[in-house]
Amino acid sequence: MTEAATQLVEERRLEITREIDAPREEVFDCFINRERLMHWHCPVGMTVSACEVDAKVGGAYRIVMTNAEGQNHTVCGTYREISAPSRIVESWAWEQEDGSLGHESLVTLTFIDIGGKTKIHLVHENHLDTDAAEKHGQGWSSSFDNLVSYLTS
Repeated sequence: MTEAATQLVEERRLEITREIDAPREEVFDCFINRERLMHWHCPVGMTVSACEVDAKVGGAYRIVMTNAEGQNHTVCGTYREISAPSRIVESWAWEQEDGSLGHESLVTLTFIDIGGKTKIHLVHENHLDTDAAEKHGQGWSSSFDNLVSYLTS
């Protein structure tokens, strides 16, 4: 069983809290381990078709998510902080058709041990506008559904 709360805190800042029935170390690893990311880091109905991860401060990640129509949506970023197993801070930008990166936002993930389960607190801030924050909220919530399915399968 998972509990979830999504809140648009300010116009350009999103917060999500999600409880997952898995140990904190395992959940944390799902965010920095390429093989594990491939199984869940996309909204329901999409797949991760490619993934590159250099999980260290200053290292980069690139995740290609493919929808049912075969369209790719690629997110890229740099790890600004990795404090295993409690915190990850990373930049977040969508790759444009010409290969350049779009507007950069910031994702902060905190992993809290609650008796063998994990509470994830996500803050995704510096969105262009409220619409972008709301769409990212839907995407993150759906991706967390995939994470729960992955961890329980």
